[in-house]
Amino acid sequence: MTKRIQYLATIFITVAIILLPMQGCSPSKETTNQTDRQPTSQPKKHTENNPDDTKTQDIVFDPFFVKYIMGDEKHDGAQKVAADMQTRVPEDYTKITVAQDGSIVATVTEKQRQKNITWHKKMNSITEQDFLCNGKKPCSYRYRPSEKDRKLSVWLDKNISKLDASAILYGNPLSYGYLYYLNGGTGPWDMQITVYNCHTGKMVQQFMESERPSDFDPTTFGN
Repeated sequence: MTKRIQYLATIFITVAIILLPMQGCSPSKETTNQTDRQPTSQPKKHTENNPDDTKTQDIVFDPFFVKYIMGDEKHDGAQKVAADMQTRVPEDYTKITVAQDGSIVATVTEKQRQKNITWHKKMNSITEQDFLCNGKKPCSYRYRPSEKDRKLSVWLDKNISKLDASAILYGNPLSYGYLYYLNGGTGPWDMQITVYNCHTGKMVQQFMESERPSDFDPTTFGN
């Protein structure tokens, strides 16, 4: 398992467990505008005669995304990332192939594509809800994602745990990247992350997801 995928899996599993007793929490999040959000699509009803159950399509993950975001350029090559994805065949993918240019081609049915989209949206919802519900007084943590502009603005402080910081600053952008390709996006994908202190409004960090810090130190986010 690649270092980043293993790290992401740990984040999602841990946060999901923490969130189980918090289903009644109803946080709000900022959005730049409604067009920034992923379009809502209703999965088709599948029957034994539905051609979507057998007809396949290729989802191409760009070499840049594979090297710097899905994997770790210092440790994980495309072959290792593909090996991780291969463990999800045939449930989530029909076939995984590494192209000569380093891109990864995931062959999926429409049912599998919708399943992957639903999973990433659900994981984002879980981490976002947990992040917002754990905001410390007197200010509330908040975030403003803009998938269209590939930007994520987050307001927090030093009281946030490393787990929550990693989930919102790394786990969610990674899922946004997956959703970009699953919804037909092509070419390199990256996301600019901007962190503000929620008390002062001052920007304390800014980085591209492909160049994210190897570890988040909450003390750098300010009091």
